[in-house]
Amino acid sequence: MKNITTNYRPNYDLISYIIHDDKGMWCLLPAEYWLMNHWGQLGIQWDLPQEDREKAFLEKAKEFKVEFIELANMYNALQLEDDEYKKKFFVPLIYADFDERHFYSRYGEVDLENSLLENWNGRVFDFREIIPIYERFWQNQTSS
Repeated sequence: MKNITTNYRPNYDLISYIIHDDKGMWCLLPAEYWLMNHWGQLGIQWDLPQEDREKAFLEKAKEFKVEFIELANMYNALQLEDDEYKKKFFVPLIYADFDERHFYSRYGEVDLENSLLENWNGRVFDFREIIPIYERFWQNQTSS
């Protein structure tokens, strides 16, 4: 796992909450990773069955995993800074449930929800309230 937060790029690295096997994980993924119909550019073979493509993506996403406490600490540190641009984008922007194939986006630069794989449901939606309370790094919670 890389220390992604030290190299965080606002409006490019998207704070993403990914659910797989009923477990959530936080990742800081470059925006283009969420263009599912372009996963071939990430080295994911298009001729694989969809489930295998999704598994390959999840393996790649693990490289960008960020622990809750790291996000919470960075969020709290940003609140003390004057960098409004970083503050604006250091919020959850993507919610991807690989179990139910739901994709929600709060990212306004590209219509990521229109590039989904077959059988995925996607929309622009403020999903923060469906993230478990103990995972909400922006609410000054401590992990339990």
